[in-house]
Amino acid sequence: MKKLEERLLCYRINLHMNQDHVWIEGKEQDIRKAIHEIILETHNLNALGEIGIELDEFDKYFLDKQLALLEETIGETINYPYDITLYTHIYMLLKRYREGDVAYLKRQEPLEFDELQLLDTNRRLANVARQIKGNIESYLNLELSEMEEFFIFQNLYSINIQERESSNVDKSLAELISNQLITSFFNISDKSLLPSCRSLYEDIYQHTLPMLSRLRSGITVENNLLEEEKVEYRDTFYNLKAIISEINKELTFETKINEEEIGYLTLYFEKYKLSKNKAKNVLLVCSTGIGTSELLKIRLEKNVQNINIVATMSQRQMKNNKAFLDENIDLILSTLRVPLNSVNLPVLTISPLLTSQDIQKINYMIKET
Repeated sequence: MKKLEERLLCYRINLHMNQDHVWIEGKEQDIRKAIHEIILETHNLNALGEIGIELDEFDKYFLDKQLALLEETIGETINYPYDITLYTHIYMLLKRYREGDVAYLKRQEPLEFDELQLLDTNRRLANVARQIKGNIESYLNLELSEMEEFFIFQNLYSINIQERESSNVDKSLAELISNQLITSFFNISDKSLLPSCRSLYEDIYQHTLPMLSRLRSGITVENNLLEEEKVEYRDTFYNLKAIISEINKELTFETKINEEEIGYLTLYFEKYKLSKNKAKNVLLVCSTGIGTSELLKIRLEKNVQNINIVATMSQRQMKNNKAFLDENIDLILSTLRVPLNSVNLPVLTISPLLTSQDIQKINYMIKET
């Protein structure tokens, strides 16, 4: 229990116990981080065991320190299976030197020009390789061949490139999945046709990106609200489940998107539905952005419910504030009889005097968007 207590303190988690119970206290994000890292660690040890490598406590600690050194240098977490590549290389290096099996070094040719150039253009990784070589020499209390430094560098360079490629692939895949979920769920050809879709897209994308990393590592999440979500949001859940079933067929990961993940995605879609029932953020567009627009604003607030008039702009001002409109506006009401092609938002042309017919059209538009 003492070792467990020390381990948990690394995550700012306190272990408590009495005669009947054992429990922990800490922030939720710290507890989640501890669970995630311990699962990854167990997964890594199992993966090493599958290829015949059994680490003692001292070697494991040493290998972890070298991985942490690399992660600190490049500013990124090295996930499975790239961490296993480094573990395996250093472990085999330790094993060969302990057993005196280093005759292969005599057959190595000096570094070629392109290899030296690769070292020179990747000084950060080259310096880490030198540090790791020095750490191994101190750990084994013997001197390594200079060639070992380059062999370590080759592994670090390969891991860094593969990890970045994997990250880029996951980002592209997260975009595709997020787009497919939205377009399939709402039966539209492009997500831009969905009013105020940015918040929904961001929610789905920010969930999907780490989800792909979990699937790649064979990690599944728990969802304690799953059964309630199936009942409360039945239509949304099973609609998404059907869409995910098609997406899973295309994924090459052994671990697929499960119902727990679908449950979390369901909440994002329900959140979007609720937001659409709130007051609509409206932009007024007039010839100059002032004048009659103030009178129109007063009449709108008096005669139309569920609208929030965010701003009044001229057509020119609107063109110069496209990012603001995309983020904050649901509907544009314009007194100009000209097309507003510079935005991808619903636009309704109305009279500056706001007729009863205008009010009917606005109410209908608000209901539809």
